[in-house]
Amino acid sequence: MATNVAKKRVVLIDDDPDILDSVGTVLETAGFEVKTALNGEEGLELIRKCAPDFILCDLMMETVDAGIKVAEHVKDMRLKAPFYLLSSVGDATNYNLDVRALGVAGTIQKPIDPEALIALIKHALGMK
Repeated sequence: MATNVAKKRVVLIDDDPDILDSVGTVLETAGFEVKTALNGEEGLELIRKCAPDFILCDLMMETVDAGIKVAEHVKDMRLKAPFYLLSSVGDATNYNLDVRALGVAGTIQKPIDPEALIALIKHALGMK
């Protein structure tokens, strides 16, 4: 007997509406429920309200360290959802920040490869 599996919920936080639209559409097309926020404060409120399964947050938004601040708050919430930072500055992020100490599972380089992103999220959530 097959049962309906609830959609996995992804919170996407980025101050670029085009990123929210394009990445959100990619994820929705892949079957995820997507909630979006345009800044860190909105993102944290959304995370508190909707209990996401996965979180994607831009590193540099309204302030240079906005993504880090969101990561610190999410770590304090002790959520089990994997948290990934979106970065347009490349591998320099990994060398300049100890993202693991922030509770960040990793960084994803912009521009985003849709297929790689979907595969990464599915892997992180234990989906096939």
